[in-house]
Amino acid sequence: SPPPRPLPAASPAAFRPTPAKPGIREKSIAVLPFENLSEEKANAYFADGIQDEILTNLAKIAALKVISRTSVMQYRTGTTRNLREIGKQLGVAHLLEGSVQRVSGKVRVNAQLIDAQTDAHLWAQTYDRDLTDVFAIQSDIARSIADQLQARLAPAEKARLAAKPTDNSEAYLLYLQANEVVYVAASREEAVRADELYSRAMALDPGFALARARASMLNSLMYFVGREPQRKTRARLLADEALRLAPDLGEAHLARALCFYRLDADYEKALGELAIASAALPNNSEISDYSGYINRRQGRWQDALDAFARARKLDPRRAHFDGAPDTLRALRQWTAANEAFAAGLELEPQLIDGWLGLAYTQFVQSGNPSLATATLERLPAAMKTKPGSFWARWDYAMLARDFVAAAQVIPDWPANELVVYGPKEFYEGCVAFAQSDVEAARTFFESARPIYEAGVREHPEDPKFHAELGRLQAMLGRKESAIAEARRAVELRPERKDAVAGPLYEANLAFVYAQTGEVDQAVTLLSRLLTTPSAERITVAHLRSSWEWDPLRQDPRFREILQGPEPATVYQ
Repeated sequence: SPPPRPLPAASPAAFRPTPAKPGIREKSIAVLPFENLSEEKANAYFADGIQDEILTNLAKIAALKVISRTSVMQYRTGTTRNLREIGKQLGVAHLLEGSVQRVSGKVRVNAQLIDAQTDAHLWAQTYDRDLTDVFAIQSDIARSIADQLQARLAPAEKARLAAKPTDNSEAYLLYLQANEVVYVAASREEAVRADELYSRAMALDPGFALARARASMLNSLMYFVGREPQRKTRARLLADEALRLAPDLGEAHLARALCFYRLDADYEKALGELAIASAALPNNSEISDYSGYINRRQGRWQDALDAFARARKLDPRRAHFDGAPDTLRALRQWTAANEAFAAGLELEPQLIDGWLGLAYTQFVQSGNPSLATATLERLPAAMKTKPGSFWARWDYAMLARDFVAAAQVIPDWPANELVVYGPKEFYEGCVAFAQSDVEAARTFFESARPIYEAGVREHPEDPKFHAELGRLQAMLGRKESAIAEARRAVELRPERKDAVAGPLYEANLAFVYAQTGEVDQAVTLLSRLLTTPSAERITVAHLRSSWEWDPLRQDPRFREILQGPEPATVYQ
């Protein structure tokens, strides 16, 4: 194989919000949020759901370019719509506007197709139907628009547009409500509520494959974030049932792909299912995003960036912090990453991931933790209470050796949650440990230890819990146990199997070596990680500042690292 080489630097301008260019693709469209004309404003979810389903139907047509939901929802009715400007911002030639009115078992849908460059109305139709005929309305609108834009439909596309996901109107309403909750969910409780709504829909119609697919995606995400075993079982079962009921359903193959990705870390099988899903859902930006995530896990970093670029074309008004910005950070392309996070914040300033990413790139570029802290001070008030904000403020205070400030963050820390950030006692112990207050540190760490040990017992094959227990044991002075746990994490998720998580567990092992007197092994590992993608917290700036590496500061090899410039990250 060829020798590793530095990844070519990406152009920062490539990640700024993209204004529409001359020569916008003619067969391109965005479906703007529909106006809710129902007297009951609680029916807003129904209007949003109809818009979303029409968008989804159009997105099944390969000859069209269809903008994703997340990029169009900012243009809700009630806001002033400059259609020409919207067309430029989204990079489309056409816009679909509409309204929905639902009364008892009846529904009225108005839809109109507009030329985004001239404001000319190209097509309009009003549908007055029974609620049970709503699928026919959605299919007819999609076919009419395809005709207007001269987009030829393949036989398989015609069949997908004609497919009726359920004959039960009450099940369909519950499904739309569940989707609406998923789109805005910001807590476990909201995710559970959405899952319950999907379950009620499936109970009314056991053959509702689409509801099963969506519920599977939700449950696999809940497992990925929260590691609840029952979610893993439920996600897999629902995906299997969806495919049994509808073998050609694109969403069912996407659900199975996410099971392979999130539950099993079986990336090749996940990519295989994504390819099938993409054929059925050619305009689904999420499929490109997931392709990027998986390529990243496999160490195919440029392929990942290419996939994220494809996703961004279909979803241009979303920040995509977990896509290109995170990937550039993993590759230590700090200037491009900084530009990408800043550009994303122009689109979605309410997302804390963008602020955290921007703060870290500023720290690494400057070597000054106070610059990162200053960025975090700019957070909107509501965001300062989010767990990520607490952790970041604690982390930069520790990097600045401002242990008083670090300790002051901890009392307001959210509920003890091992899966995300860990118990407060661990962080209190770190503050004491960094100041060589061994007895106080031991008291805090011993208080936290049962939580970490329970994590390993309950999740013996999950490297995260072994890594965290090893880290704790190292600071408690339990050398043999610490090294064993940290090595076990690396064994469970080596870099060759996971190019994103593997280096993080190796960095954790380097920390354990440093804290247990294995200086030579620590420095050897750090030397390699400095040029390894994804180990982005292993930088010269971080090694210079962090209390974590104090045991290495007298080692000649470590001193040599600190005196040098940041080395280039390399990839195969």
